[in-house]
Amino acid sequence: MKKISLYILTALSLVSFGILTACGVSAAPQESASAQLPNPFIPCASIADANEILGFTAAVPSVLPDGYETAAIAAVSSSDPVFVQIRYENGEKTITYRMGKGSGNISGDYNTYEFTKKLETDENTLTCSGAGELIYNAVWEADGYTYSLAASDGITENGLQEVVENIE
Repeated sequence: MKKISLYILTALSLVSFGILTACGVSAAPQESASAQLPNPFIPCASIADANEILGFTAAVPSVLPDGYETAAIAAVSSSDPVFVQIRYENGEKTITYRMGKGSGNISGDYNTYEFTKKLETDENTLTCSGAGELIYNAVWEADGYTYSLAASDGITENGLQEVVENIE
């Protein structure tokens, strides 16, 4: 009786393995290929290089808070809207400025802040988000373009206004 049970169990195992193999299921685990999105940022040596990629002349800040210097320039031509991104650094602090053709929020900042408010500059109305006395993200639109400025350590209203009013 034990021999018959063993034969039946072996036969069922072989039949099951045969069915799985015929259906394309392997008994051994297979490594899965991981899909990775391509990096949309195209590094640029200068704003002129970015302008060539984007097909428009980007307006950039001519005034920044003390100590900030250009760290990286990139163009993103695979999104809608296409935009330029400039990262300014002061040690560990960063300010990321973006300008794109079209409309919409291109900041890439999806954080929740203590407040969101409107701020009027000479020519623009900015939607600002921040906490305490500092603004961490500002977005606005003007003349067919969309803009954003994100400060890792925040920026005062006066500092933000000075940067925005000196975008040329």
